[in-house]
Amino acid sequence: MLDPVIRAHESGRVHLFTGFDTELYGSKGSLSLLAEESYRGAFDAEELAFVDRFLPWSRAVRRREVHFAGTAVDLLDLARAQRCDFVLKPNLLHGGIGIVCGWTVTDAQWAAALEEAVDGPYVLQRRVRATTETFLDGHGSTGEFVLNWGVFLAADGYAGSIVRGTDDADVGVLSMGTGARVGCCFVPEPGPAGG
Repeated sequence: MLDPVIRAHESGRVHLFTGFDTELYGSKGSLSLLAEESYRGAFDAEELAFVDRFLPWSRAVRRREVHFAGTAVDLLDLARAQRCDFVLKPNLLHGGIGIVCGWTVTDAQWAAALEEAVDGPYVLQRRVRATTETFLDGHGSTGEFVLNWGVFLAADGYAGSIVRGTDDADVGVLSMGTGARVGCCFVPEPGPAGG
């Protein structure tokens, strides 16, 4: 189905904003590669410190032993024992589709989701507990919200932001489907001199 679109792009009749390879950067599977123990030797100390600071502990869902908090453990046993501390994410879906937050389901539902994810395109990721920020609530007042700031970068630098937010700190997935509000801002190109 993509062949006609690709041919139209190559002939100049259709212009793609981004190429199809951009999905590689949005894949949670790509993020788990940065965190996988077997690849840590590919990074220097400064790069490892950066990955460890910004990327929550993440592993592809497989029946295997992993290191967590300095201890070798079975991945699935760890996930079942600490359900409220983990999130199960499909690699390529968007908008919270397919995500299972351990703290929002029962032990049985979590165990079933883990079994379904084994050897599939899923990542188990350590939960990041949200910190609320004071923000406008849409009615002229301020409130405490959990915010997800998405920053747009272009060749010239900062190009704007999209912000999703909710006043429910335990919502799990921060998306419009779970009631989050969305707003955005863009930085316009400078106008002509004196304009």
